[in-house]
Amino acid sequence: MDAGRANSDFGRFHRVKQEPDQYDEPDQQSPQRNQGADYYEACLSIRAKISIAKDILAKLSESDRRLALFKGTCFGPWLDIQSKYGDPLLIHLMLQTQFFPEGALADEMWFRIGGHELRFGREEFCLITGFRFGPTNSLPEMRGNPFRERVFPHLPAHKPVKGSDLLSVFDSRAFAQISDLDAVRICLLLLLEVGFIGNQPSSVVSDFRLCLVEDLDSWDRYPWGSYLWALTYKQLKNALPSRQHHVSLKPDKMAKYTLTGFVYAFKIWIFEMFPVARVWASRSDVIPRAVAWKRTLAITCERCLTFLDVDDDGSQPLMGLSPTDAERETDWWKDSKSFFDGVENDFERPAKRVRSYSPPPSFAWFGESSPVAAATTTGPTPLEQRVAALEQTVCALRSSQQALEAGHRALKARQLDLQAGQHAILGSIGPLQETMERVLEASHRAAGVKAFLSSFGTVHECVTSDDDVVEGAALMIIGNVAKQTPPLHVCRDPQRLKVATTLLPCIRFSILTMPLTEKDS
Repeated sequence: MDAGRANSDFGRFHRVKQEPDQYDEPDQQSPQRNQGADYYEACLSIRAKISIAKDILAKLSESDRRLALFKGTCFGPWLDIQSKYGDPLLIHLMLQTQFFPEGALADEMWFRIGGHELRFGREEFCLITGFRFGPTNSLPEMRGNPFRERVFPHLPAHKPVKGSDLLSVFDSRAFAQISDLDAVRICLLLLLEVGFIGNQPSSVVSDFRLCLVEDLDSWDRYPWGSYLWALTYKQLKNALPSRQHHVSLKPDKMAKYTLTGFVYAFKIWIFEMFPVARVWASRSDVIPRAVAWKRTLAITCERCLTFLDVDDDGSQPLMGLSPTDAERETDWWKDSKSFFDGVENDFERPAKRVRSYSPPPSFAWFGESSPVAAATTTGPTPLEQRVAALEQTVCALRSSQQALEAGHRALKARQLDLQAGQHAILGSIGPLQETMERVLEASHRAAGVKAFLSSFGTVHECVTSDDDVVEGAALMIIGNVAKQTPPLHVCRDPQRLKVATTLLPCIRFSILTMPLTEKDS
């Protein structure tokens, strides 16, 4: 199909009006209907909710150790994802440009836009997601499930763990009470089940994944690229060919369909291939590429149309994706590249071979095609046992190191608290010294008053304390000023009080503040 006809047919789709608040719907395309000769509209729902990465980041940020542990896994970079929208309008439009060339491999998809033929396959999926590719066929069965026994002890053995069980622990107070490693395992499973695969809360979490997450090293080495690509490829390839009846629907009815799998990676591939995407989104220089993109404007029907307009200079799509120098140096690309060059197709799974033992968790990711797995059909060799023991020791050392680092941070915080307390104590010494000086001065004054009273021989027998002496002195001074006798006569004349207050501002006059009687007046 030429570009002119594509634009003409899609123009009817372009002119359909939508409410502005529907553009930012992350999961579901706005339900509209406008039949075209080559393009039609449909209500597409994308099950995978990559936005759960933001919820996981918020939860793990409550603990520095948990956050560091998760970021150290192969899923760690996804906590920094910048866009949570699935953009189903763009996905549905691009799927309608799919064609099936002769001689194409069974694990790739082709799209034709304005004479440009674009491929979306394993290599592109790997570069976008940063997930390792490798053999996944005939994965061995494993005995025991310690992770399930620790985190879900309330579930009967015959009852499977579901996505709702993971969410229940994640959203409850129990999440703060489980170990840091088990908290990270819960988050890894949630991101995989909800964010990448698109399973519903009622979906069962496979025992294999529950066992695999027990050994985080094996989890990181597992070829998640191969696993997720197989699910996503099947969904995308058959999305529209299996729904040809959509075209025959009446104009007043809307075609609807749902996609599971990691469809978000397909959207990022569109952004990477078409320069016009930089008008609606921005890209930073980080790895993997899916984390680098941030949508700045909503992808509306009108803006979707610009992806088909590839006639102008600078608007033509790229011929393909190639790894950067930084991507070539990553372990996941090196391993995946070796797999791409040595294995043509890993989708057809051979029949499983019977094992008489359950391999150590560290070897759980090897398939039957692995030389290690093929050589150990009767039992683990001493070398494998030593390697497994070493791997467990390394895991224990890593955990100890992380605990020491957390303790070091706590000690530094305590040191800062002690320094702050020291500064506070030093700051209070000055006021304490001033108070002591005032006390000494008052003591000297009291001694002077006693001597003054003794010189007149008028120390009253009830004078038993410094306070009494001070009050007596005040009364004597008041009497002397008024030229009255005896000097200790109690008088409450306001003028005399004013004189006494002026003379002795530091002496307490509690006795002089009693209510006045008619006699006193």
